[in-house]
Amino acid sequence: MKTSLIVLVALALLILGILVALKRRGAVGTSAEAWPFYAKRPLTAPEQILYFRLVRALPDHIVLAQVQVSRVLGVKKGFGFNHWSNRINRLSYDFVVCSNDASVSPPLNWTTSHMRRRREWKLMHGRLAQQGQPE
Repeated sequence: MKTSLIVLVALALLILGILVALKRRGAVGTSAEAWPFYAKRPLTAPEQILYFRLVRALPDHIVLAQVQVSRVLGVKKGFGFNHWSNRINRLSYDFVVCSNDASVSPPLNWTTSHMRRRREWKLMHGRLAQQGQPE
């Protein structure tokens, strides 16, 4: 009985020591700890102007801003999902216009000067426009 109590106390002290060591390293966070983030506006001033113009011009449509390309394009079966998905996973469209049933019209990028792979984006955008509605 005494031996099992000693083992139990030693185990508790070992776990406590591990937790203290992890806390010192910063591996165990607390909910009171400040996060290194701050709030940003998702659209620049010119993008906001264009967004509201699109909303007014297309009242019977849904206008979405800053949409990930992977939310609009899928990879067909039989193709390497990871290979093709990795090509688009960090790209986004400035604006996507949808019908009320959420079917997508060809997306809009009002400026592509910020995109590093402009040629690839244009090729992908052209293919989407050729395909029409998504499957």
